Amino acid sequence: MKKVDLHIHSMYSDGTYTVNEIIERAKENQVELISICDHNCIEAYDELENKKLDVKILPGVEIDSVDDYIDFHILGYNFDIHDQQFKKFIEENNSRLELVNVKLLEKVIRDHPALSLQEYQNFSYDRKKGGWKLLHYFANKGICETIWDGFEIYARYHHSYAEANFPSIDEVCDQIHKANGKAILAHPGKTIPYHTLNEFKTYLERLLEHPFDGVECYYSSHSEKITNICLGFCHKKKRMITCGSDCHGEFEKTKMDQLNISGDFLQLKDFI
Repeated sequence: MKKVDLHIHSMYSDGTYTVNEIIERAKENQVELISICDHNCIEAYDELENKKLDVKILPGVEIDSVDDYIDFHILGYNFDIHDQQFKKFIEENNSRLELVNVKLLEKVIRDHPALSLQEYQNFSYDRKKGGWKLLHYFANKGICETIWDGFEIYARYHHSYAEANFPSIDEVCDQIHKANGKAILAHPGKTIPYHTLNEFKTYLERLLEHPFDGVECYYSSHSEKITNICLGFCHKKKRMITCGSDCHGEFEKTKMDQLNISGDFLQLKDFI
């Protein structure tokens, strides 16, 4: 099997590429199987429906959940895109995601009274530039020089996405399964807090007690040691093995296909 990239973001969330641009870049890089996994959003698949494609696209989404006051991302794959209950669940989670930004804005307004919630709500930006609305609003108002500088504002105000009322890991997995999809733990090496490899192993083993179907073992920022630990657990527990660049187009440095992973290295028997 040719190359695979199952974690790509479009301009429907915080990426810079249109759906067509993602498909064209996949073809240029000889990536045979892809998945667009926007944050709490599956609008890309409305655009793709009934469209003749030269690349195989697996329905996907990246959903926020909270466990131990940590925002864990869960990748849902191959679900029924017409499942209304699942669509509603995703939309509600997207609203929770935006509420995190609104709460940060309320904090910042105390120090910058020229900002206003009403102005923010009416604000629009070029989605092709990536990122999200609040970053662009801060840059537009001169609170930060660039949208990338806006990340520092979250840290300065000790504002975390874990503060949102995101559902539990079990609830997210359950909703994905009810929509006939598979639930995959996204980039554990990026999310799990650890100082030593043994700490990482212990935490990952605890996480995999939840009803995950697999792990995103191959990921752009995973070290070889982290990747091998993830692979070891998946082989031992017979879980699915996926890969993803987490490409956001020009918004971040990761590029589609930078992992150069063939489907032969993955466990995707339920997808292909």
